[in-house]
Parts: sequence; structure tokens; C-alpha cells
Amino acid sequence: MKTWVWLLESGQPGEDEARLRRHDGQYRWFLFQARPLRDETGKIVLWCGTNVDIDDRKFADGLLAGENRVLEMIAQGEHLSRILIELCRHADEFSSNAVTSIWLLDQSDNLLRLSASANLPPTFLEAIKGIAVAPGEGPCGVSVSRGEPVIVSDIATDPLCVKFRDLGLTHGVRACWSTPILTSTNSVLGSFALFVRETGAPTPRDWRVIEQVTHLANIAVERSRTEATLQRTRDELAHVTRITTLGELAASIAHEVNQPLSAIGTHGEAGLRWLAHQAPAIDQARRTFNKIISDAGRAGEVLRRIRDLSRKAESEKVPLDINSVIGEVVQLIESEALSRKAALRLDLSTGLPSVLGDRVQLQQVIINLIMNGIEALEAVGHGPRELAIRSAAYEYGYVLVAVRDSGIGIDPKNIDHLFEAFFTTKNSGMGMGLSICRSILESHGGRIWASQNDGPGTTFNFVLPAANRGTA
Repeated sequence: MKTWVWLLESGQPGEDEARLRRHDGQYRWFLFQARPLRDETGKIVLWCGTNVDIDDRKFADGLLAGENRVLEMIAQGEHLSRILIELCRHADEFSSNAVTSIWLLDQSDNLLRLSASANLPPTFLEAIKGIAVAPGEGPCGVSVSRGEPVIVSDIATDPLCVKFRDLGLTHGVRACWSTPILTSTNSVLGSFALFVRETGAPTPRDWRVIEQVTHLANIAVERSRTEATLQRTRDELAHVTRITTLGELAASIAHEVNQPLSAIGTHGEAGLRWLAHQAPAIDQARRTFNKIISDAGRAGEVLRRIRDLSRKAESEKVPLDINSVIGEVVQLIESEALSRKAALRLDLSTGLPSVLGDRVQLQQVIINLIMNGIEALEAVGHGPRELAIRSAAYEYGYVLVAVRDSGIGIDPKNIDHLFEAFFTTKNSGMGMGLSICRSILESHGGRIWASQNDGPGTTFNFVLPAANRGTA
């Protein structure tokens, strides 16, 4: 009406979209177009208009927009639960007076468990903890066991709904339609269920929604499971690489542990001598034993760091002080650097925000970059053999870590290939270290790159988002 009033007042042609109720009570979208007809003096003598039923087009546009939205979420790596909830929200909007839900099959106990619903009431959800995949277990259990849609037009009379009839009727459900979610090889992933407030079967539009949702749910679930499998493979490979690195550092680690152990022995003998005096020197003995405790703590800390690096566990991202992570790595690798006549220099900025990450994985990245830098220094004949490790705030809420060596540098033609799997410039290298570093950092929402120094050597830089910024 506002548009029509504006057309009358302005005398301009125009159009608008709105819904009208049809003779059968159904509301449908129309495109209203109006144009004035004027006499020879320019006076409007009448209006010509058309009302075009565009309901089918609006429905198709809505389905396409919803599909694009879900596919974008999948492409951006959104969590599976958020994708499935968005699918249910989309289906609720376009299906006939229904509340939708997605149930995924738990292979361990052959039960369907609710994975997503935008509008099912909590009391309904609490009453159904799982649905068995078997005859007599309602439309969902039967559709998955058969691998085909099951349509219950009236739950009050259909024998398939005996077990859930009272629950459904209490919550205003009069019909239930369930369709299995299938993989490309027809394996069942779960079920898409519509709990309908009126008796009846799906309309052609409902079938379009059902086909779209089951197809997109299949893509999302299979993508999520593939990503999970890929992540486990990455973790396995990263674990193997860490163990290999620890093997290379075995001599330095042994030296690092041997120092406090030797000191413990020396202090223990001194303490016994203080106590063996005719008048035991209690104060001196106490100081000596405190040194023993301190050295034992040093040895234990080295072993803890080694144990953490060698452990095989799920990735756990927590807020971390990146300078602390760097410090722990330097303590572990310092002896190796000294044995190879490489000087380590730290330039760590204070007041940096925490980063959200897995401590062991980030330690692995830093160890790899430092070891690469130490190896690059071995080819230096004369001149400084220095490795500088710097941390600093970076643009857009990121934290930067840079490992700069004064080594022989990298051939410019290779610099764009450094982080590719199996690419190596070393005679004995596997070409996996930097590739794993990139994979770890990208899973943390960061990135890594290398650049030539103005002087000799190369700098490897990586950035991580601050914990309060979130992953990119």
C-alpha cells in the first residue's frame, strides 16, 4: 500500500513484491507493476498494471540462497554442528509447517543421535536420547534400516509411531517424514526428519527441501569426516617428525640432563662432608641440599619437555605466552647450538598478547626453524655464526615470530617451493619439516613465509592470531 500511495503521488511507474491470499487460503508472492497513462496535456487518466505470480521463483531463489550459504560455511571450514543447525533453520523456513532435525548414525552402538535442530523444544529433545536402527523404532529408525524415505501421514493411527506417539502428540506433532542421509556409495550417515504440525504427506516443494537438505548434509558430514581423518594423518606425521628430531638431538639432550645429574652427585658428596664434621655444619649442608633440589628440578624439567615433545595426543589449543614457548625450546636446544658453534640471540618483545595454540605443536615449529638455521650456519667459513629469534606484535591482531640466520642463504628460485611437501635443499632431507610447519600454523589460523636478508642468510617468519582475536 505504501508503494501504491507513492506511485499515485509521484506519477512515476514502479513495481513492488508482496504476498496475496489466494482463493484456497494460501499466500503466494506476486510482482506488482504499474504504469500511468496520460492524455495530451500530461494528465494521468488511468493506471495500467499487472500482477504476476512469482511464488515458485521466490521459493527457488530462497532454496538457492540457503544452499549457497551452507556451501560457503562448508568451504570456510565451519564446525559441522553449526552447518547442520543452519541447514535445519533453512529447512524450517521452506518446509510445510514443520520443525526439522538431523540425526547422525553412531556406528559404535547403531543408534541415531540428534545432531542438529533449530526449533525442536527442549522437552522433546530430552525425551529422545537415541533411536535404534530397527523396525518398530519410529520413522527415523525404520528409514535408516531400510535405506529409503518413510512417510507417516498421521502418527495417531500409524503403527510405526506406537513408541513415540504420545510424545509427538503432546508436542503438537501430527505427521513425521524421515529420509536417510546417504553417501555417494549409498552408505547411511543418518536421517533428516520433519515433525509436521498437520496430518498429510510431503508436497512437491517439501520433497525439494528434503532432497536439498539430505544432499548438503551428506557433503558436510563426509567433508567433516575426511578432514578429521586428514588431521589424524597430519598429527601422526608430525609426531614421527618430532621423534626424529629428538633422535637427532639425543647427544645434546644427554648433555643437558647430565649437567644437573653430575651437580647432584657433587653436591651430595659435599653435603655428606659437611655433616661428617665433628661439629656438623648444618647451615652449609642445608644450602648444599637446596642446590641438590634445584638441580633435580632442572633435570626433571628437561625430561618433562622431552616427554611432552614425544607424546602422542590430540591437539589441544589453549592460550599461550609465545615467549614462554620460545624459552622452553631454547633451553632444550641450547647445547646443540653451542656444540655446533652457533650463537643464539633472543629479542623477545614484552607485553605480547597470548596466542591460542597447542604448546607441543608450536614448539615443534620453532625447533624445526632453529635446527634449519643452525644447519645453514655450518656452511659459513668466516664471519658471524648467529641465529636471532625475535617476537613482536604484528598487524591486524597477530603475533610475529622470526628466526634469522647469517648462513649461506637460499637460492631465490627455491624460496617459493620451501613449504611444499617433499621439497628439500638438503642431501639427506625428507622435505617434510617445513611442510609440517606450514600445516600446523595454518591449522592455528596463522601463516609462514621466508625472506632473504639484506646481508647474509635467511629469515623464516610466522604469525599467529592473538587469542582474543580468534583464528582466521
